[in-house]
Amino acid sequence: MHRWVRHLSRLFFRHALRYTIIFLIVYSLILYAIFFTFNAYFETNTAIGSLPVFASLDEVQHATGFLTYSTRTSRSPVQPINVIIEGPQDIEAVFTGLGWIENASFSSQNISLRNFYALLKGKTPPISDLYVNGHIQTAAFQIKSDSIFNRTHIRLWKFGMIEGGEVIYLGSVSTDHGLDFEWYRHFLVPLHAFDPNVDKARSTFLSFVESKIPSLRYVYMPWGIEKKLVLGRTDVPYVTDGKVLTLTLPDVAPSFLESLKTPNAVPQGGDSASQETGSSVPVLQ
Repeated sequence: MHRWVRHLSRLFFRHALRYTIIFLIVYSLILYAIFFTFNAYFETNTAIGSLPVFASLDEVQHATGFLTYSTRTSRSPVQPINVIIEGPQDIEAVFTGLGWIENASFSSQNISLRNFYALLKGKTPPISDLYVNGHIQTAAFQIKSDSIFNRTHIRLWKFGMIEGGEVIYLGSVSTDHGLDFEWYRHFLVPLHAFDPNVDKARSTFLSFVESKIPSLRYVYMPWGIEKKLVLGRTDVPYVTDGKVLTLTLPDVAPSFLESLKTPNAVPQGGDSASQETGSSVPVLQ
């Protein structure tokens, strides 16, 4: 009897190990196909070719729902739009000049395994794609981080123009906080989990930018959707007061961007959301 039990136990563990190895191989191939071979995140970057013109920033509130989605057709929002930037065409130069690092995405770059390893080594893993009004993000940036699992980053969508030439960018800023398994294209895949307190990430973003750019003008607008933590609910993806930080980034000269490369600590002050409007010192001449 004991001999049969031992024999059956060995068979079970042998087959269990075999099937586990097969499952891991198949799952790894699926992940490889999703992220690299078929470029499952690939979507034509439909940064709106003919940007709509708005008479004022107030009109933007009627043109979007201030929510982002994981696909064009998804009905479940991922995280909110919590920043609006009025700035120059070359927003990439401004952000990199401020010390932010541009993030790659699987849709906009043909990322190989070697590239992916290099990005992980540099603590700048690619971002997953999100959509606003059916359009994929135009660009994404992160604050320098010592971890591939934790970082504050922002996705930007070129959304329109203000009469006079300034470009309107919608932004969704959040803080990655470890990894989690999420359903994507019918498969459970490892993706960055983000801190549900998106207002804190919004404040970190403001503190960083305000410490770098003189005469920053900003105001909080009640255009978003307030989302409170529901007692007993664990499936609420994020909580927010629904305020959208609107700010103007100057079309700074290259010499000014060079002066910003001097290391500057990120302030760790309180929640800026309590301050409705603000500005810093006048622009340096």
